[in-house]
Amino acid sequence: MLYNKEDIKRIIPHREPMLLLDEILEVNVLEDGNIIVKGKKTFTGEEDFFKGHFPNLPVVPGVLVLEAIAQTGAVYCLSLEENKGKNVFLVGADNIKWRRSILPKEEVYITITQGRVRHGLGKAHGEAYVDGCLACQADLVVAIR
Repeated sequence: MLYNKEDIKRIIPHREPMLLLDEILEVNVLEDGNIIVKGKKTFTGEEDFFKGHFPNLPVVPGVLVLEAIAQTGAVYCLSLEENKGKNVFLVGADNIKWRRSILPKEEVYITITQGRVRHGLGKAHGEAYVDGCLACQADLVVAIR
């Protein structure tokens, strides 16, 4: 593990209930300059949204999975010295596909591949997996300000 939840809180401004990331497992810089960040989130089943989001069949809202993917990338961006004191805002999402529901107590493994940032805007592709199966994927655009 590269960063635990307390480390993540020192990097990004999100707090419960909107902190949707437990760990950053690794960061790799590729030869082409892209960065791969891997994170993890376990939804306990105690989160408030389970009370109202299909109470008889609780599932994690898809938009929260998308937010968890974005937060995974934000941790890397905001850990860089040149971005200290800034924020990362999700400003666009394309090609979003939810492939399977995420249920309480499931571990979600997130991989996000980030391209270069130009003029404060960055693009990334994120995927969330449960038990090795793709649960969600999306192409994201973020603004760093």
